[in-house]
Amino acid sequence: MKLSNIHIILVEPRVSENIGGAARAMKNMGLANLRLVNPAPYKNKHTYALARKGKNIVDKAKVYDSIESAIKDLDLVVGTTSKARLDRVNHFTVGEAAEKILPLAKKNKIGILFGRERTGLTNEEMQYCSIVSRIPQPAKNFSLNIAQAVMIHCYELYIKSTDVKVADWNLATNKEMQMLYKHLETLLNRTSFKASGGTMKFVHRFRRIFGRTPLEERDIRLLHKFFSIMEYHIGKKERIQNEK
Repeated sequence: MKLSNIHIILVEPRVSENIGGAARAMKNMGLANLRLVNPAPYKNKHTYALARKGKNIVDKAKVYDSIESAIKDLDLVVGTTSKARLDRVNHFTVGEAAEKILPLAKKNKIGILFGRERTGLTNEEMQYCSIVSRIPQPAKNFSLNIAQAVMIHCYELYIKSTDVKVADWNLATNKEMQMLYKHLETLLNRTSFKASGGTMKFVHRFRRIFGRTPLEERDIRLLHKFFSIMEYHIGKKERIQNEK
């Protein structure tokens, strides 16, 4: 299977050599799409020296000024982290994540989001991700630079892409997923339901549920229709109460 629909996204890379190292890893493992969010100046001899045969990936890298703009055309976003934030979204090892996304990659554009080298992705940025990939390591205070993390993910994708069954799914886009969560939040705020930890934490639980099996476009339409029916009946009940 070709990996042409998988995009590596680096958030605010400050060390140009890491961009070169990531490009080199991608080239070696058959990936070609690199996206950079607010990078430091990187088209220099240090980057190209690390990139080696991946120089063309550096030259063709797309640059964005925000994560939102970098992922808006993607159908599924995979976050990467070294922390087990299990209350947020579904966590998988890097190998498990590769197995999960590869069947979807033939018909859908998928992004793998790598955070800042020192701090990673924020909790807010993690909300753009349907699933999270984590590299298990035995050491408590382990440290991988971005290029190393990219290499491990690219390797797992390449190895597992050689024998994968293609899933004929029309995934909902990341934008459609965010709109669904917003609709759910709006609906919950119109009810008398009081979620433990607040509405947003309750919505996060749905992110975990939907992340286990990414939704298709038709699933999104069905859920919006269901939410709209509930909103209609809530509005009807409110009108009756106001008339009393």
